[in-house]
Amino acid sequence: MKSELIGRGLVLLVLAIVIVVPIAIVFPRASSRDKGVEDSSGSAIDAEDLGTLGTTPSSLPMDDSRSPTVSPLPQPTSFPTAQPTTQQPSTLNPTKSPVNPTPLVVPVRGCSPENPCELCQGHCSDDSNCQGQLVCFKKEIGEPVPFCEGIDMSKTNWCTHQSIPPSAAPTATASSAPTPSSSMGSSSSLPTIAPSLPDGVSVALPTGIPTAPTSTLPTATPTGSPTSKPPTQFPTITPTRLPTTPEPTKSPDTGNRRVDPMYLAYYYPWYYKNDWSQHGYVDTPKLGLYGTDDPAVAEQHIEWAVRAGVDAFVTSWWKPDGVTTKHMASGLLSASNIGDIKFAINYETKGALPTENFADGTIALDTLIADMQYLEEQYFSHPSYCRVNNRPLVVLYITRTWDNFEPHMLDQVRASLKEDVLFLADEPYHGNQKWLDEAQNGIKDGRSVFEAYTTYNMFENFLIKEGESATDYMLREGLPIFERWSKETLFFPNVLPMYHDFRGHLPLWGDAAGLIKQLQVFTCLPRPSWFIEGSIPDMIFITSFNEWWEGSQIEPDKDDRYGFEFIDALKTFKESKWTCENKETD
Repeated sequence: MKSELIGRGLVLLVLAIVIVVPIAIVFPRASSRDKGVEDSSGSAIDAEDLGTLGTTPSSLPMDDSRSPTVSPLPQPTSFPTAQPTTQQPSTLNPTKSPVNPTPLVVPVRGCSPENPCELCQGHCSDDSNCQGQLVCFKKEIGEPVPFCEGIDMSKTNWCTHQSIPPSAAPTATASSAPTPSSSMGSSSSLPTIAPSLPDGVSVALPTGIPTAPTSTLPTATPTGSPTSKPPTQFPTITPTRLPTTPEPTKSPDTGNRRVDPMYLAYYYPWYYKNDWSQHGYVDTPKLGLYGTDDPAVAEQHIEWAVRAGVDAFVTSWWKPDGVTTKHMASGLLSASNIGDIKFAINYETKGALPTENFADGTIALDTLIADMQYLEEQYFSHPSYCRVNNRPLVVLYITRTWDNFEPHMLDQVRASLKEDVLFLADEPYHGNQKWLDEAQNGIKDGRSVFEAYTTYNMFENFLIKEGESATDYMLREGLPIFERWSKETLFFPNVLPMYHDFRGHLPLWGDAAGLIKQLQVFTCLPRPSWFIEGSIPDMIFITSFNEWWEGSQIEPDKDDRYGFEFIDALKTFKESKWTCENKETD
C-alpha cells in the first residue's frame, strides 16, 4: 500500500514538472512582448511603429482571442508579391529620414522656391519647390507617393524623400506578422505594396531609412488586393477638334521654335464722353475722357494697336441691349480702318448671365445659348471678326464662377450654332483653380469641359508684395500655373503690363522691359505631349488695351507717365522674332 502511494506521488510530481515548468517559461516571454516585437537585430519595435514594417495599425484587424496576460500583435492581411521597378542613380539626403509614414493632405498649397513644401506636401513643379533636399515626386493619377501615407486621385506632385535600397528597411521576426522581405519581393528595388483596404483606397508606405546613395523614385503602379478594386483612372484627354496645319518654322541646326503668336488685346467700349464717374482711375488717356461710341476714337485706337503689332481686339460684351453692343456698332465697327484689325468677343459672365448657377431649373443655359446665337448673327460674318483655323473665337470670362456647368451643356451650345466656335474659357486662377483636374470647370466625366483655356487677369491682392512690379508678380504667381495648365491642355496665357485699380488694392508698376520679359517667357510655355505643332496658332492675350478703371492699359496716357512705352515694347518684341529654346535638347 505504501509503495503504491509512493508511485502515485511520483506520477503527480512528473505531471507537475511537465505542466508547471512550461508555464513558468512562457509567462515571462509573453510579458516582454507586451511592449512590442523584436527585429532581427534584437531591438524592440513598438506596435505603433508597425508602419515601418509595411503595415498601418489602423487598417489591420485585431485578434479577439486574447488572454488576460498575453497581448498578441495585430494580424496583417496578406500582401501580393511586389514587382520591382527599374531605377536610376541619384543622391540621397540621409539626414532627413522618415520613421513613420506622413499623411498626404490634398491639396496643401502651391509650392514654390520662395515657399517650399515639406514632406508629403504639394503641389510642386520641380525639386526647387521642396524644402532642403526633398525632391518633387511627379506622379500619375492614383500612384502612391514613397514615404507618404494615403493617396490622392489627381496628378498632384508631392515633395518627398529620394528612394532608398530595401536592404536599409528594418525586418521583424514576430511569427504573427510577415517580414518585409517576404512581402517585398526583390531586394534590389522599391516594391508596390497593396494591403486590403476599402474600395478605391490605397496606401503609400515608407520602406525604411536612407543610409547610402542609391536610386531615384520608382514609377509605382498601385495593385489592388483580391478584396479591393484599383482607383478610377481618368481617360487620356486629347483634343478632337484641331485640324492639322503645316509645322511652324524651326531652326535647322537646333530645332528651336520661332515664336510668331497672334496678339490679342482686351478692349472696352463702355466709356461715355466726359463722364467716367462710374469708377475712379489713376491715369488719364491721351485722348481725354473719350466716348467709345465715337468712330474717330476707335480709328485712333486701331492705329495705335496696329503700330504695336496687335492682331485683334477682344471686345467686352455684356448683353444685346447693353452699352457695349451699342458702342461697338457706332464706334469700333464704324471706324474707317476697321479692316486693319480683327475683333473677337469677350463674353462678360457677370453682366451677361442672370445667374451663374447652371443647375436644372435655372435660365443660365438658355441665356448662354440665346446670347451665342445673337453673337453669331450679329458679328461672326463680319469680315474683321477674328477666326482661328477659320473658327470664330469667343472668350468666356471667369468660367470658374459657373456652378453645375457640365460638358454636355457646352455640347448643347455648339449644337445651337451654325458655326464651329472656338471657346476659350477663363478658368485657371489661384487656389484649386491652379490645377486642371481640380478646377471648377477643368475635368468632368473624364474629359476636359472646354477645348481650350486662357486667363484674363491673375491679380490677387493678398498675394501682392508691396512695391513690386507686375512682371515680378506674374513670374512668381502666374508662371507656375501657366506651365501646369499648358502641359496638360490647350492653354493661351495673358501678360499684365501694370495694375492700379479703383478698389484700393496694392498697385503693380510696369515698364517696357518688364512687359518684354513676360512676353519672352509666356510665349514659350510647354505644350501637352499630344499637341501637334502648328495645329493651332500660338496666341497671347494683353490685359489690356484700355481698361483704365483697373489701370492695366497700354493705351498712351495724357501726362506721358509711360506714354507709348508699352505700345513700342510690343512692337519691339514682335519684330525680334523671338526663339524658344528646344527643351528636349537641353
